[in-house]
Amino acid sequence: MEEDERFFWDEYGDLVASRVLRALYLSCGDSATCYEAHAGKSLYELAEEFAGKPGYDITERDLELLREMPRDIYEKCDTEVREEIKVQISWLNFVKYVSEHPEELATTFTHSAVLLGVAGALDLLAKIISSSTGSRAGCEL
Repeated sequence: MEEDERFFWDEYGDLVASRVLRALYLSCGDSATCYEAHAGKSLYELAEEFAGKPGYDITERDLELLREMPRDIYEKCDTEVREEIKVQISWLNFVKYVSEHPEELATTFTHSAVLLGVAGALDLLAKIISSSTGSRAGCEL
């Protein structure tokens, strides 16, 4: 495969993966259960689920190109999407746990301050608070 062609497929794979993750984000919101229901699906299956639906920016042409994509690039993108879904599930479960056990927030912050420094701990705290209030900061690929 020529370098230009490989570049196209790499860029296109990243674009489709990003669109699929955005579609999941719009569809699932803050529901770890929803993400878990999609965790076992391949990149193609996820794209197929959202293809042609308004607001998701995934087309039938995307499905055609996913079928034509070189296997190694497809597998890389598929793995990235699966890993991002796992991260999202973990994050949402963590936010849910902290919101149900607020006393743990102080402990988490204290441990984070030791491990990450105060600035890192404050950043983590801001993410926790924004997630628990419905803000979606930092949730995209």
